Amino acid sequence: MRSGRIRGDQDPEIVATQLWSCVHGFTVLELSGHFTQFRDPVRYALRSMTTNVLIGLGDTAELALRVPRFRTRGLERCGGLTFDF
Repeated sequence: MRSGRIRGDQDPEIVATQLWSCVHGFTVLELSGHFTQFRDPVRYALRSMTTNVLIGLGDTAELALRVPRFRTRGLERCGGLTFDF
């Protein structure tokens, strides 16, 4: 929010809750096997969902699509995601 990518009229706790809910919901569904139709569920489900949320919060499409880039190494083993900024 300090960078100006998310509108300043947003409550930081609400923004954090929305972003956490995206990642948590994705993780629960992924661990339950609900994304088997996707070759790369992080790319096709989580990334597009977080992009849409970030744009809704005031980010530009260009920046939301560029950052973060997700790496899925180890996802199948431990559910871990890493974010490159």
